[in-house]
Amino acid sequence: MTLSLIAPYAGALPIVASMPTTDAYEQTIAEIQRFRGRIYVQDQAIPASALDRSGRHYTKLDYASYHVIIRNQEGAITGVMRIPTYVSGAAVWFLQLYHVLERMEPGQKALYSFAIQHFIDQSASKYPFIVEPGGWAVDRQISEKLTGTVLAASCWAFCQLIGGAVAVATATVKHNAADLLRMMGGINCLQGTTNARFFDSFHQCELELIFFQSDKINPRFAAMVEAIKEQWQQREVVAA
Repeated sequence: MTLSLIAPYAGALPIVASMPTTDAYEQTIAEIQRFRGRIYVQDQAIPASALDRSGRHYTKLDYASYHVIIRNQEGAITGVMRIPTYVSGAAVWFLQLYHVLERMEPGQKALYSFAIQHFIDQSASKYPFIVEPGGWAVDRQISEKLTGTVLAASCWAFCQLIGGAVAVATATVKHNAADLLRMMGGINCLQGTTNARFFDSFHQCELELIFFQSDKINPRFAAMVEAIKEQWQQREVVAA
């Protein structure tokens, strides 16, 4: 298993050395989008019509985000994750997940919007950044069992490398992504209520809203986070 961190097209933070090779960057983003598109269609998370002619799940957000890529020994991608990064105190409507909130009925949208903004505002004085891990995709046919765990741990590692961050994420219930994030230190602030989970009409699955802070992680996973940070600090990332 190899783990890569891909810097965004513009606005990269100086956390690791970068290697400005535009061709490699474009090829990598296309590879991520085709992989994610294939997995999402197989999982019935999106219709095949959501892909472009080359099979890419294309979005401009990919060019403004960091990406984590996991490959197996043969070099095939087994997992990806996108990490958009915002300055502390950003408004909830600025986040990508606001599109999910807009598909909710008004009362539920107001509840979730308030919960997210409250978490962001309460964290603003301590954490300089907000991250929004998403675009998760894992090829369960060829991946190692640790792939999902390493992706999640990578988000904590990234948050620590940039000097501290809080994360806001929607995580699926059916593949236990929400359970994994909570086990690692994430919080569902609505746990125990009827709004702990919600059904998203576009992705056709149940989701949970998970928060976490970069300095609060289950000790069981601390060594994995440190190992990821060390690897990223020793290697160059692919950047535009």
